[in-house]
Amino acid sequence: MSTESRRRGRLRTMAVHRAVSRMQRYLAEHRRKGLARWVGNLAVVLARGYENDNADGTVNGEWRLLDVAGRAGARCVFDVGANHGSWAEAALDKIPTAVVHAFEIVPSTREALVASVGRSSHVVIADCGLAAETGFVDIWLDENHDDVASMVGRRPGGAEGTTVRCSVVTGDEYAFENGLETIDLLKIDVEGAELQVLEGFAGMLAEGRIGAIQFEFTGWAAVAGIWLRDYYQLLEPLGYEIGKIYPTYVEWREYHPSHEIFVRANFLAIHRSRPDLREQLS
Repeated sequence: MSTESRRRGRLRTMAVHRAVSRMQRYLAEHRRKGLARWVGNLAVVLARGYENDNADGTVNGEWRLLDVAGRAGARCVFDVGANHGSWAEAALDKIPTAVVHAFEIVPSTREALVASVGRSSHVVIADCGLAAETGFVDIWLDENHDDVASMVGRRPGGAEGTTVRCSVVTGDEYAFENGLETIDLLKIDVEGAELQVLEGFAGMLAEGRIGAIQFEFTGWAAVAGIWLRDYYQLLEPLGYEIGKIYPTYVEWREYHPSHEIFVRANFLAIHRSRPDLREQLS
């Protein structure tokens, strides 16, 4: 590239930066007015789409992960935060070789889980939840939406609810008592307490006996005071690589503060002993 071409390229870049800066300044100065407010709201919607803020497993990449796990012949799958069993049903469909251990911490919701998938010989429904320590925890439950239940408390600005006392065990203890040597896929969706669940698997994680971990990272993490960085600090030293799940691929990432975005998202950690899964998901 000639010196003149490089100079023109720098000038174009500078012009773009100036234009973007002017637009940003305009939006900030006029954010309460019609056009700026409309553009700002549109930008938020587009950004959420770009970051895959989507709870529908059929299109957000979750079911694709199950397809890959099924082709890999997964045999032991954990569904932590099973609710009524939609994820467990998908796992049964896409991973016919697996037994799904389903955990729903709220007893009344667990009854719906039993009605949904309890008759399957490939499902084991635990009578407790999972946490960092064995014992009892208080769960905040939205009385009108039983899919919103969290051990980190009520979300600020959220609906009113009630508190339910629930029993929990550590993942290590549950696996030992049930004779489970390895877990092929551990899915965790527990409204901000995902890291606590992982801490209960300290032994299995240290020994590399969990092949893949799908965990949700949302605004509930902010309520709990948990950062995405905390997952990297826990899992990377134990041989796991972390990426964000998108509809058609997993974007493997080194940690960066810019990734601390509290929108609905699912991340995946793959142990170095499973390069086959990483390759198929990339």
